[in-house]
Amino acid sequence: MRIWRHTFQAEGNKVLIYSPDTDVYNIDLPLLSSISNKQVIVQLNVPHSPTHSYLHLSNLITALELDPDLASLPRSSLCNIFQLLFICSGCDYVSYFHGHGKVAFLNTFFQHAPFITGEHADGLLSDTGENVKERGFLSSLRLIGTLYSKKHISAMASLKNVETPQQLYNSITEASIKEKHVAWYNTISSIVCERISDKRDRVPSHTSMWRHWLRCCWVGMMWNNATQQDLNEDLPEPESSGWIKKSDGCFDFDWECDEDHQSVQKTINFLTKGCSCKTGCGNQRCGCVKNGRKCGPSCNCHNCQNVLPSDEVPSTSGFTSGTVAPYESEDSDITDSYSDESTTSETIETETISNVYDEDNDMYL
Repeated sequence: MRIWRHTFQAEGNKVLIYSPDTDVYNIDLPLLSSISNKQVIVQLNVPHSPTHSYLHLSNLITALELDPDLASLPRSSLCNIFQLLFICSGCDYVSYFHGHGKVAFLNTFFQHAPFITGEHADGLLSDTGENVKERGFLSSLRLIGTLYSKKHISAMASLKNVETPQQLYNSITEASIKEKHVAWYNTISSIVCERISDKRDRVPSHTSMWRHWLRCCWVGMMWNNATQQDLNEDLPEPESSGWIKKSDGCFDFDWECDEDHQSVQKTINFLTKGCSCKTGCGNQRCGCVKNGRKCGPSCNCHNCQNVLPSDEVPSTSGFTSGTVAPYESEDSDITDSYSDESTTSETIETETISNVYDEDNDMYL
């Protein structure tokens, strides 16, 4: 990140940067206006390529501005939008989404840009300031909800008269914009939850996404300080941006409460694990009875006596109740905490990140 301070202070008007990390030019996109008197070119690291590849950042911005798929995006916010898109998809300090890489995010974004963060949308991905970050969060919900609905498009086909995520959104009639977004997001979560067998593939809860968005805003603010002497200038405390400080002085993600975590796991088990008993599931020979749960949709049992009453069937959206769970904000009555096992975490020391590979879950922490 400090390379951009060197670029800012360099006396020459042409700067060549070598970096194998794609973060480097995503950090710079909103900063180019402050170094408009320089031509900045990044030499890319292309594995197994006999030739060098270069990216002229001014040309990249021009290409984005001229792309017809992005015509509805506000020109003045375009660089910030793409920076936050990159951050939301996973980078240092921020979680990755299991099974959804950068290419999936970019494809989804280009196909649905007007809905996700167009000029007439409720909130933009570039809305990261203290007074507008809740609107930015709505845009991030549309991004992630659209990402999962696109991956599970065959499941979404079960909805009548709905062909796109935007049509689903328009079909929902809730009292407020926030409630409408949450209802839309929960609908997608419900449909996806019924089809997955790996809990890492579930849609993060909207309360999980709120904390993810807080971390994204924090990283975006830090990146925008890249040309300053102090990277931490005007940054909010990590504890108010989706992290908790541990006893050893390091920071870790602020997770979902145990009750919500157990509710989500109970729902997944109910939907994905079952027995094949032929004797009524009335004793410990039944796997469901043995594990202390009722038989569910995945069971193939006959004459079952271990049926869960209809009013106790767990919500497939993964929440502890059917009500709209609010997201947290210090400036409003929106309060909640969360966790998300479909994203991966990093442990944050005072100024550095430690990347650790988790073999059990095939992901970086």
